[in-house]
Amino acid sequence: MEMLMKLSASRLALGLVLLACVSAHGSSQDEPKPAPKLPEWRSVTPSLDFLARRLAGEDANSYEFTCLDLMQEFARRAQVSVRYDARQLSTVPRLTVVGAKDAAQRPLFELCQKSLSQATMTLMPEAGQARAFQVVASYSVSESAPVVAEAELPARSPSEWCAVAVALKGNNSTAVVSLLREVLTRQGGSISVSQDGSVIVLVDQAANLVRILPLVREADVLKALPKMVEYQRAAKVRLDELAKTLQVFLARYCDEMKLRRDSAYLTWEPNTRVLIGMIPQSLAPFMDSAVDAAERAATQEEEARKAGASSYVIFELPMPQGVNGAKVQASLRALYQQEVTLFDLYTLLKDEQGTALLVRCRNWLEAGVRDAFEQLAK
Repeated sequence: MEMLMKLSASRLALGLVLLACVSAHGSSQDEPKPAPKLPEWRSVTPSLDFLARRLAGEDANSYEFTCLDLMQEFARRAQVSVRYDARQLSTVPRLTVVGAKDAAQRPLFELCQKSLSQATMTLMPEAGQARAFQVVASYSVSESAPVVAEAELPARSPSEWCAVAVALKGNNSTAVVSLLREVLTRQGGSISVSQDGSVIVLVDQAANLVRILPLVREADVLKALPKMVEYQRAAKVRLDELAKTLQVFLARYCDEMKLRRDSAYLTWEPNTRVLIGMIPQSLAPFMDSAVDAAERAATQEEEARKAGASSYVIFELPMPQGVNGAKVQASLRALYQQEVTLFDLYTLLKDEQGTALLVRCRNWLEAGVRDAFEQLAK
């Protein structure tokens, strides 16, 4: 009997040990796994499958994206939420990107921003929400642009809107504001001054802020006689409009520096394709970056034009049964009033019963027109 009790006690002890081991093993399996690391939304690029389905033409070197496509791909690849009005985005012209390498390596955020800029819209972070964005009008960005330190700008996406506060050493806010108004981004760029004039707040895209902040230092403390140097820059594209803008800027600079207006100037020589003039030596890096940006933009536009971005397409949209075709056509034409006026879009009911809508439009409008028709015909 005593031996039986000892055996039972031994079994009980062994059972408790085994139970403890099982419990420990089970608890280790039940421990929550660390959350997967979210992708860096500033650097995610289009997937190869996404690009393959948006080839334009037969040379496999040109891609066309609708704004809606880009927003959805950005949200999926970056694992972020994007709030937008699909009907509004359907009116944005298609974005054409020439070059497989450029399309595959350009961040989706930049593609979204470039697409939206065609309709004076932009992506902005949702206030108080991590990894959440919304599409807003470009003119309203000053209300919600996040304030960042100047040292953080290079790490930001080039087209990311930021606000930077700059303390003026010379308390010469009038000169600074006068100079910078000509070089801020037209759609959304702004400058505000504190009540005592000692601090200015610049709102612009990160890439442009990096370019223009050195000008703040230049204009902050007026110098007696800035050193003038000859400036020459050859270009592959026309820069006559840029030359006019920079000339206005230089005129303001001369006024603020108490110089004769002809002390600094820039002109565009169309025959030799050279931007030439006399400028303050300290402004040469800014001029170079402005020319670089203008060249890139002009080159991309020319490539898009050559890729056939302005050709027309003709297609038929069947009208759902019971839907008033005339009303749908009128609403569609009202939505695309500007395109109709410019003859980029033409519509015609197929017959008196309005069983279908015939559409002739620029090819970059097709996706938007189809999406808008689908919404209007519901």
